[in-house]
Amino acid sequence: MNPMLRDAYESTTYVASTPRGRLRVRVGEGHAELDALLEEHHAEQWAYITAWNPGSELLSPLENHERQKELEGELREAGYTFFRGSGVPDSDDWDAEESVLVVGIARSEAVRLGAAYGQNAIVYGRSGGEAELVWCDAEPPQSSADESSANKSAADEVVDVFAMPAELPGDDEFFEVLARGEDVRVERIISHGHTTPDGEWYDQEDGEWVVLLQGEATLLWEDGTTTELGAGEAVFIEAHRRHRVVRTSSEPPCIWLAVHGR
Repeated sequence: MNPMLRDAYESTTYVASTPRGRLRVRVGEGHAELDALLEEHHAEQWAYITAWNPGSELLSPLENHERQKELEGELREAGYTFFRGSGVPDSDDWDAEESVLVVGIARSEAVRLGAAYGQNAIVYGRSGGEAELVWCDAEPPQSSADESSANKSAADEVVDVFAMPAELPGDDEFFEVLARGEDVRVERIISHGHTTPDGEWYDQEDGEWVVLLQGEATLLWEDGTTTELGAGEAVFIEAHRRHRVVRTSSEPPCIWLAVHGR
């Protein structure tokens, strides 16, 4: 691999906005705050991935944004917990790139996603270890131990669904996967005044049963009708029923429990 390309990756700070604050990751270094985040999510692995500028070829901001949105949609559909951020180079020769820190993802899957979006490399790590630069075109097969740890079960863990993160999300939402099976996954979502960006619609492959545990929210359906939800109220959203979130309360923040199934 081109030494200059390796140097570019190693001379970048990989930033992510998380409930524990802004994490800053460097290749070859350990990160105690990231380890603590993994522990909170009962995970042992993580990866930092972007869809921007495939093959280090500059694309327009609009093209990059659309690619990143597609990557995030794929991660969300697969049930991964992730936090948005950006890769910030030490040099002014290259602009920062929107990226995501993905919790609980296997190394092989992170490399697959990186390759699918045309990336030269991803940054990967395990709890207690150093951040590692992994090339997407020369990744060895994954061991069964690594694969199983990505699906680590928290079946015996007691989860407080009303617990709030250290920092409330602003324009974004906080996602975490509480449980995942072959045909089902359970997510907890915290919204703090969040709405779906203009022009965007949720269009999910699976049906979703969602209950609002706290707060108030309004859903807008593609046919122009709306559904008002208060604490304790639930709605089932059929697969591919396009919808948007047009209102969520800030005080108190909205806490959602979503069950996706085929």
